[in-house]
Amino acid sequence: MLSKLWQMVQPGWSVRTVQTTNDPDLKISETGQDTCAAVIQMYGFADPTNHVQVMVFVNQTTTDKSIRVSPYDTNYSDQNSWRTDSTSDTIPQAGSNVFHGYTTVSVPHRSVVLARIFVHGF
Repeated sequence: MLSKLWQMVQPGWSVRTVQTTNDPDLKISETGQDTCAAVIQMYGFADPTNHVQVMVFVNQTTTDKSIRVSPYDTNYSDQNSWRTDSTSDTIPQAGSNVFHGYTTVSVPHRSVVLARIFVHGF
């Protein structure tokens, strides 16, 4: 998973916090995720042109999560993701569209998910 992450994230990218979620277990506030209270760890990176954003979700719980996030740029159109868990390494998951500024990322229990949100064509 780390190899895939560093293939996508390049020098010059900026670190981003996850903007929003509809899951009360994630303890999101207007200023970002409360990392001291987080049940699921989330962080991300954005390229300098804001055409691509890569996010990492670490779900240590025993519950599958479907996390609705708002990317930083409203021009994003697509999302794809990969999952790593105790039996699989960097397995592609079903992608989704970014619709009205939101996309949903499936984060199964006890897994790490890498999601790439991007402008079509990048």
